[in-house]
Amino acid sequence: MAIKIIDCHIENCGIGISSSGDVELGISGTKIVDCKQAIELRDPPGVLQSLGLPADTPAGLLKEALEVLLESQSKSPETSAEVVSKTSLFEWLGGVANSTSILANLVSLQQNGLVQQVLNLLPK
Repeated sequence: MAIKIIDCHIENCGIGISSSGDVELGISGTKIVDCKQAIELRDPPGVLQSLGLPADTPAGLLKEALEVLLESQSKSPETSAEVVSKTSLFEWLGGVANSTSILANLVSLQQNGLVQQVLNLLPK
């Protein structure tokens, strides 16, 4: 999906433009002035859900876990699971009932070479 924003003036707001991270934005001739954040690219809702994570999962915690998986790509799935389970994401999750499933989903991303693609979907 693509969204084109042409010749707009956005001023004095919290977020000038907010869009799902999987949308292609085409912006031209547009001024964004005195906003706390000019452009916000959000997680597509399906990413968190597909991993079994709660909708309010902080993107920074998921990003950290994914980066740990990237660093441990050459390790066995068991070692990767052990390393990623010690990240702040799992500390934040606490003892949620599906944390084992979440861990398996994250390691599956790694084993299928999809970690970088998911990282690219997250806000910078």
